[in-house]
Amino acid sequence: DWEKPLWGDPSQDLSHFRVPTTTLWKTDYRMTTADRRAFLDVYRAAIPDAHLRDTIEERVLLRDPFNCLRGISWSAMAWVNYQTGEHALRNEDTFRKVSAYLNLGFVRSLFDPYLK
Repeated sequence: DWEKPLWGDPSQDLSHFRVPTTTLWKTDYRMTTADRRAFLDVYRAAIPDAHLRDTIEERVLLRDPFNCLRGISWSAMAWVNYQTGEHALRNEDTFRKVSAYLNLGFVRSLFDPYLK
């Protein structure tokens, strides 16, 4: 489990791992459609159960917008904490990243594909 120590459907972690709010966090890397597909193809090839293997992509795609929303809402909370001084530790890189994530253009780049 990449995000939280939970037992459950791997689609949650696979989605979390490949959404832009994760890949861009400490890098400038945003997975392309081909990258996301290749990542999932390698994982899919290791799934022994046919039903789980055949449905993994659909399950991951269903979770993607929710993981993006989670990243944006967490960033909004962190931004407010930084502004009000409620954040005990200040990291300028983190503040710059959460500010970038709240940029309207970035938010639209995450959610516009789901609104069409």
